[in-house]
Amino acid sequence: MRECFRMKKLSKFVYQDDWKKASNYVAKRYMKEEKRSTYFEDVKLQMDAKLWGEDYNKKDPPKKVDIIQTYIIEMNEREDSPLYCVEHLIDGDYIKYNSNSGYVTDIKRLTPQAFSHFTFERSAHQLIVVDVQGASSWYIIH
Repeated sequence: MRECFRMKKLSKFVYQDDWKKASNYVAKRYMKEEKRSTYFEDVKLQMDAKLWGEDYNKKDPPKKVDIIQTYIIEMNEREDSPLYCVEHLIDGDYIKYNSNSGYVTDIKRLTPQAFSHFTFERSAHQLIVVDVQGASSWYIIH
């Protein structure tokens, strides 16, 4: 389980502290202590899912997927220098479409399920990308 914090990031290219122009992000950290390597593994898995999404999109499906990129930041001025996974804030109502425990939403969105099925078939049944969630047409894997 993770807790989330809204975060704003000023661009290096803006020479004033104009928070109205700052980008909105979400910073997430585990509520129970995790090894630092877990954060890096999470980001790697997210980027692997993004590569699978690009492969899926090459097949020209009716609706393409886009997995957002995640980053890691270290708060080195805080005690124990905690790590956070950071991603762009997706506006809208978040929906969990499927999970790694077998959950599949009743909401009639075919793309998330088709994408998960594609990864299973394309990997010769070696893996499946699940825990697809998001808002509008942006997806994130957790």
